[in-house]
Amino acid sequence: MKSFTRDLIIWIEENLDKKIILDEVAEKSGYSKWHLQRLFRQETGMKLATYIRERRLSESAILLKMTSAPVTALMSQSKLHVALAVLLSTCTVLV
Repeated sequence: MKSFTRDLIIWIEENLDKKIILDEVAEKSGYSKWHLQRLFRQETGMKLATYIRERRLSESAILLKMTSAPVTALMSQSKLHVALAVLLSTCTVLV
């Protein structure tokens, strides 16, 4: 994996709890939005937005598993509340 992609993944991991706007990421990287997504997919095999969404869902699932706090409390405290909501809607479909 190229250092650019590795650095981008590290930055994403450090900012999962914040709003990540692709246009801003592209601007910071010095690449166009299109080129940034293309590079990321070539290096990782997945779309940038998919990677971010899946990482947020994973973090939310871990948070739910590791605590006995009510889900509503976690959603109000966590900046991952959108991912928690998506995860919960997926779980209720499966139940």
